[in-house]
Amino acid sequence: MKLANILKEVLSEIGDLSKVQALPFDTSSPLDYYFHLEDGTLVKLNFAPISSVSRYGTFTTDSEAYDKDNRDLSKEFNASFVVGGSQHQYTKSDLRSFNRLLKTIVVCVKDFVEKNDVDALWIFGVDKSGRLAGDRQKNILYKALTQNNLPPDYQMAPATLDARRVGYDSVVQGWVAFK
Repeated sequence: MKLANILKEVLSEIGDLSKVQALPFDTSSPLDYYFHLEDGTLVKLNFAPISSVSRYGTFTTDSEAYDKDNRDLSKEFNASFVVGGSQHQYTKSDLRSFNRLLKTIVVCVKDFVEKNDVDALWIFGVDKSGRLAGDRQKNILYKALTQNNLPPDYQMAPATLDARRVGYDSVVQGWVAFK
């Protein structure tokens, strides 16, 4: 089998969590989800309205399909999660546990979207130390997960969070999924 065919097959499976079992989760508020990994580590997932997180910078996309002049920011959310109380990279994980973590996050996101009037989800990775600096590997993973798991009426585009005006020295690349 040619290398190109093998890579195509492997790359088509990135983000496909259909055979992975999610962990049980709960909510502490309409915007806050949580669950425990098999080792007992607490994972918290938060959906912050863009209108409340704009203090972190300016959210933008160049997508022509995203009509920025006619958007209701109260229906747009920044999705973020922390593992074990930190946005640092979760390093205690094997592949099975990591996939269950991702699957549970995807299930929580779907639950949130189904229960709320969500026009857009803004998704940005932080670097391995937890700083708002972006992480290319995480962005690739988040893109694959988003493409394979969001409802069909959403589309996706590259996004930017410019945090320079609020004291950070960074412009972070990520994704926006919107309808």
